[in-house]
Amino acid sequence: DSFLRVLLRRDYGTFRLDPEQAGHAADQSHGLLYMQSLPQGFAWLGAALALVGAVALARKHRALGAVLAGFFVLQVLFFTRVGFPSHPLVFRGVVERFYILPNVVLALTAGLGAAFVLERLRDRGRRATAAVLVVAAFAWPVAAHYREVDQRGNTLTEDLCRGVLASVPERGVLFTQGD
Repeated sequence: DSFLRVLLRRDYGTFRLDPEQAGHAADQSHGLLYMQSLPQGFAWLGAALALVGAVALARKHRALGAVLAGFFVLQVLFFTRVGFPSHPLVFRGVVERFYILPNVVLALTAGLGAAFVLERLRDRGRRATAAVLVVAAFAWPVAAHYREVDQRGNTLTEDLCRGVLASVPERGVLFTQGD
């Protein structure tokens, strides 16, 4: 019963990501926003390899291809159930954490696409292409996003927590609300 309660979102009273009482209205398709995030997260090479991998998987293993297609349909359905606006960015951030699951599937299909491409190359070309793909897979995200994710010197969380705890009297109790 508890599993169904979570799955069906009974505690929220809706099958939407946002509560209806909040009165939010999506100003853009969150599915479109997700698609726009792909080049930044996967680069065009990764997105192309994912497409090749999905097609190769569907041709070679029809059942897994059907599962992949079902996942795609359910993901599209999920993004239609998001009622949050995309601005302010905090609302978009609430939705962006749900990009992780489709990104895992895309990473898997990109790997399958890379394997498909490598299988069709000769030995010498295969090794060189594999080396380039491995370097690109690891070096590109570091080079492209280092400045965005570098958190050295960021003491926001520590400062905030110390400030909140400083407001609690000795032997006091701190109650919080929310997720």
